[in-house]
Amino acid sequence: MRRLLMNPGPTNVHPSVRAAAFEAPDWCHRDLGFASKVQSVCSKLAAISGGQGRYDAVPFVASGTGANEAMISVVSGRMLVLVAGRYSERLWLIAQRLGVQASRLDFSPLSGVDCASVAQALIKDPQITDICLVHHETTTGVLAPLPELGQLARSFKVGLLVDGISSIGGHDFDLCRDSVAMATVTANKCLESLPGISFLLASREVLQTTQGKSRSFYFDVHEQWSRTAASGKTPFTAAVSLFFAADVALDRLLAETVRGRAHRYRRLKQRLERELLTLGFSLVAVPEDRKANILTLARLPSYWNYNELYEALMREHITIYTDEVTLSQGMVFFATMGDLHEADLDRFVDALARFGRQRGSASLPIGVCTPL
Repeated sequence: MRRLLMNPGPTNVHPSVRAAAFEAPDWCHRDLGFASKVQSVCSKLAAISGGQGRYDAVPFVASGTGANEAMISVVSGRMLVLVAGRYSERLWLIAQRLGVQASRLDFSPLSGVDCASVAQALIKDPQITDICLVHHETTTGVLAPLPELGQLARSFKVGLLVDGISSIGGHDFDLCRDSVAMATVTANKCLESLPGISFLLASREVLQTTQGKSRSFYFDVHEQWSRTAASGKTPFTAAVSLFFAADVALDRLLAETVRGRAHRYRRLKQRLERELLTLGFSLVAVPEDRKANILTLARLPSYWNYNELYEALMREHITIYTDEVTLSQGMVFFATMGDLHEADLDRFVDALARFGRQRGSASLPIGVCTPL
């Protein structure tokens, strides 16, 4: 029985993606055949993200946090970090660790970034050269208003640095339209490939300026870009099999289209929300125009226990995950991301219903609850 991953990454992948990894030839990462595979993956990813012809994808053997570190490591001016949740807090911590000159602007995680406040911060501090943010906060399901932030970046002539790790491939995201200077993405979320490689997407104009700026040896953006763009040969040993998997996964995304995948994710999320209400959950309210396609934030029925639910679902080969901070606030989240379809959601909802019946039938009134 296939294990269902209802956690926000890593995700279920199509059998053809896994087969591509396991059946990949035993190639050296310096071989010309593998170099062409790297360039194929990078080219497709730039096209999917709305950057074809102007942006390049720079690969790293790392999780998405590694790509974020690479991105922040080349900031040479003053950076404003928009903090609206756990993952944008991590961007701030990376900046602090790397010694990047930075300030932060905090927002409610359940409301998200407010552009008027960002504009005021830019007016107040004309030394700011870059804005850094998370497009989709994966613990809340709240999207940042990227098109509006792109307009601000153009107006104030600052760089826009975006963590697109759990948004690219499953949401509306366009590098050129939104004037994104650099963005990051990992293979194992909305791209529906295997974890272990991530990418920095950046305009070629920006990449040209990064030479000698990186605060990291391994995550040196210019070194990695100049080699892979020219020859497809990475400066360090690459995860060969993962690039074969990513190439197949990106072909699947191109066939489905980003719009089609976003629609599938959104349809599953909306159905899950309805099903949760019937089971006695209450949904945590977030702004309608900020809702992501892949995450549902809710409160368990009062007579349910999260750890018991987790263990019961594990026995049925279903994985859920909610971080301790979110749990401490009385909330849980479920993700409908990856190679998931209606039959998979049927199975998940049936498992939840069985757990509920075992726990008893008493429940609170259902509906949408207000944020903490």
